[in-house]
Amino acid sequence: MTSHGRDSGDSTMSSSEENQSATGISTLLTGRASRLRLVTCVQANDFGTCPRVLCEQQAVLPVGVSDVPGDATVKLFCPRCNDIYTPKASRHQHVDGVYFGTTFPHMLFAVHPEFRPTQQVTHYEPKIYGFKLHATAYEEMKKRRDVERDIETAVASMRTARKY
Repeated sequence: MTSHGRDSGDSTMSSSEENQSATGISTLLTGRASRLRLVTCVQANDFGTCPRVLCEQQAVLPVGVSDVPGDATVKLFCPRCNDIYTPKASRHQHVDGVYFGTTFPHMLFAVHPEFRPTQQVTHYEPKIYGFKLHATAYEEMKKRRDVERDIETAVASMRTARKY
């Protein structure tokens, strides 16, 4: 037996031990030294960059989508577009999101607003030959296609009715 009351051959943790461990780690992230260490990792792009083209390689931060251990793996939060993404790196796909918690990036920017990106999000504007599409353009095109389809169906049914 080890000093912790467990057999040295037992390498698995009970669920209560995992919950305590997750709570302990997420509590550690609220400490100044841990936050600054993670900021260094973020600035070095250790967690990757936002996959959205218009975010221009913005560094992402780890975030959990649930505070329940084992519920979901860690996700990546982009502070520029305020969206979350599934990490591409396989090393992140087995890390429980509860270790970072649902509040880590938001708390970091509340405590250190200087780390939040200042650039505004650029939104993609769909264009055809350089002309912006009106917001209702797709709806109007769909209505026209539906009317044309209805006319074709009516004509086809009239032709088949004449044959009989």
